[in-house]
Amino acid sequence: MGTFTKRAALAVIDQPLVGRLLARLRPDRTAILMLHRFAEPDGSRRGHDPARLRALLAYLRSCGVALLDLDEAIQATLEHTGSPRPPAVVITVDDCYPDALDVGLPIFREFDCPATGFIVPHMIERTDWFWWDQIAWILRWTSRHALTVELAGTPVSLAWTDAAGRDRIGHDLVERIKRVSTHDRIATIAQLATVADVPLPETPPAEFQVAHWDALRTAERAGMRFGAHTLSHPVLSQCTDPESAQEITGSIVRVQAELGNPSRVFCYPVGRAQDFGPREMAAVEQAGMLAAVSAVPGMVHPGITHDLGADWRWQVPRYGYDERRGVTARLLFL
Repeated sequence: MGTFTKRAALAVIDQPLVGRLLARLRPDRTAILMLHRFAEPDGSRRGHDPARLRALLAYLRSCGVALLDLDEAIQATLEHTGSPRPPAVVITVDDCYPDALDVGLPIFREFDCPATGFIVPHMIERTDWFWWDQIAWILRWTSRHALTVELAGTPVSLAWTDAAGRDRIGHDLVERIKRVSTHDRIATIAQLATVADVPLPETPPAEFQVAHWDALRTAERAGMRFGAHTLSHPVLSQCTDPESAQEITGSIVRVQAELGNPSRVFCYPVGRAQDFGPREMAAVEQAGMLAAVSAVPGMVHPGITHDLGADWRWQVPRYGYDERRGVTARLLFL
């Protein structure tokens, strides 16, 4: 199908009348969407466009698509009785920077849309900050335009001529670091700071701080839920057995101690199929959780056991949120 034809098809699907018809024809499908940062209206920060998110939620409501709480959606799938249910969308937000509450939450409330945020206690308590933000900070403030670092024993050369090139280099380095151990990741970023001559602040600069516990509790009272996303956001498959167990169990304990109505769903950091395995799924189950979500694309539906096996609820699929017109409708209806 050509690009023009695809765009035309998406535009048709995105019409509420067509959506209402397709919703009746495609029951029992739940798309869990994974969001991250939200853009500021003044353009000072890139992220999800609030206007497009608002338009999507309005469209889903007009089509009769249910907007469900994550825990309730998974429980309903576990208890499915065979009676058809309307298609549904679930909103999740990973990491929970303040913009998730300041920009995202008012939109969710406007459409009576439940949302679940996944939080990382060490970041909340300012004892650490996300490693991809550390890379962004170093590359932004270095006066150099070419650097070489070692990544798990392999030299990696970085060079750029403009801001766009620098951003691409940073993205590529983040993707490569996802494939190495926590020890190697820490060593590489420390070396990057040294060769770039950019000291890393011990605590995150304001723009890289996540929402603190008081703000999360206020958001919880406003209807948002929060679940555990490990203590420090490592790639769990790259951790030792004790590290993986502590990251999972420790984060669940902290979230349950700090919040009044925490989600019983855990979220794997990064969340690709190679980023967690039977070890992590067993740890989440032993911690008494209802389920765990990944970042592997897929639909939740009554036949999901045939797709993922009996342990599907420890690897619940999610779609990365794509704000282009018609994309979510296509996931649900086609």
